[in-house]
Amino acid sequence: MKKCYLDTNILVYLKNNDSPFYSKSINLIKYLIKKNYTLIISPLIIDEFLHQFRLLLIAKNRKYIFPNLTTALKQTLALPKLKIINPPLTNQSQLKVIALMQKFSLRPRNAYHLLTMKTHKIKYFATFDNDFKKVFKQKILSPINA
Repeated sequence: MKKCYLDTNILVYLKNNDSPFYSKSINLIKYLIKKNYTLIISPLIIDEFLHQFRLLLIAKNRKYIFPNLTTALKQTLALPKLKIINPPLTNQSQLKVIALMQKFSLRPRNAYHLLTMKTHKIKYFATFDNDFKKVFKQKILSPINA
């Protein structure tokens, strides 16, 4: 089974038709579904999505922020073949985050995403972010570009 971890930016752009990455996000999700990938997110991704999409709604002066946020999250969670996984929860695994931060020059949240992907043996990662360049260069993960 092919699994691809989705970065938050993919999901936010998917819900923001004003974004220059809107079409790319749609095409990427369609590609992953067509190629039979399981789409993977974690509660950390959901947290980031809610935070970033809420800020986007505020910036656009949208009324009814919480109903719009609810709709966006429901639509996201309804993506075909979407699965939610948890980050590792042991005390020892939390210490690995710092090593990943140092080794790959990642911020803490991105190191948690990497740790989650490594723990669950997820090889593919979809993102428009450049923070994972070192990870990709060392072939720890493979980027998905469609």
